[in-house]
Amino acid sequence: MVMPVLCLLLLSNCSFYKGDDTTPLHDIGHKVINLESRQFKNDALRLSTIVDSVEYIVLETSQDCMIRKIDKVVISEDGSFLFVLDRRSSKIFVFNQDGIFLHAIANFGRGPGEFLSISNFFIDDDLEQIIIYDISSGRVLSYGFNGAFREQFSVYPDLYRDLAYTPNHSFLCYNVNEDTNTRQGLWEIDQKGVFKKQFILTPNRISLHFSESGFSDYQDEIHLLSRHDNNIYAYRADTMTIKYSFAFQDYISLADVKSNDEMDKVNVNVLFFRETDDWLIYRVCIKKDASCYYGYYSKAADENFIFDRRYNDIDFYEGDRYFDFNGFTNSMVSVLYADVIFNAVEEYEKFSQMHKDKVIPNFVFNVEELDNPIIRIAYLRNSMQK
Repeated sequence: MVMPVLCLLLLSNCSFYKGDDTTPLHDIGHKVINLESRQFKNDALRLSTIVDSVEYIVLETSQDCMIRKIDKVVISEDGSFLFVLDRRSSKIFVFNQDGIFLHAIANFGRGPGEFLSISNFFIDDDLEQIIIYDISSGRVLSYGFNGAFREQFSVYPDLYRDLAYTPNHSFLCYNVNEDTNTRQGLWEIDQKGVFKKQFILTPNRISLHFSESGFSDYQDEIHLLSRHDNNIYAYRADTMTIKYSFAFQDYISLADVKSNDEMDKVNVNVLFFRETDDWLIYRVCIKKDASCYYGYYSKAADENFIFDRRYNDIDFYEGDRYFDFNGFTNSMVSVLYADVIFNAVEEYEKFSQMHKDKVIPNFVFNVEELDNPIIRIAYLRNSMQK
């Protein structure tokens, strides 16, 4: 899933990082997702139209595992472990499939096996290890599922703004900024941090800063959402290809704005992308009015469904303070905090009065204000239910 549009940037009069040779990208006919302004509706997506069933995992609360805020949830491939990141406390909490707390990785410090922050983390099911990227100290560290420290390496002199772990046990690194002293674009390093190959070079005058990672995984692929040209690149079996690209008929991309004098036109960016067995899920922002839309592309129907908001008519728990998709289980993962559950009761009662002919499931948990959140896994339908 790699990149034809990027070639337009490489032809522009720009300087690149140290002139490294790039590995050829393969484009064997990628899917173009065409979007027109008429498709962007001011309407709410009812979650019941895409969700088939829901599972809840109540995380144990104790003095040893008090979670302040969940920033990332990873479920092991066999579903037996849940790994929960709380950046505020710089800890990864490990639970079993029933939500029972097992242990935490909380090695704060500057010594071997220690970190100052957790910028991101990854799971290697084959090697049963947890990999932590600490951008503050410039380290990548690995631990066993039992929390025992294994090894680490330094990322310097190249500081990676974004990092992904591949099924080949290597790393993909991504940098797009104006610092010419660090490597730019997309490249691969091995599990010891040694440079392997460069896939993409980007102009060093393009500076983009996003809070969310552009990387995601699906089956045995690693996807990169390139936000300046709205392409989706895919790494698989040591090869990089273009897999998808978004074409906006009435708008221009950020790459067009950067490379041409077209500031008077409206530009649009894809800010979020995930793939599951049946869906491509994305979020689009239109710069003119800073409006954002949620898009759901059905692979089976070859059709886009775009909404400006979501309405949870499944259980009325609006848990979008963490919201992601799991390509392995074709599911949507979110977090339910105590205040979310308290507010849901009132919403449920209102909806029940309006739709007395429907049987609405009412999942009520006996939670206290300081209890740990509940993980909600919503399994997706294979098509939109109308």
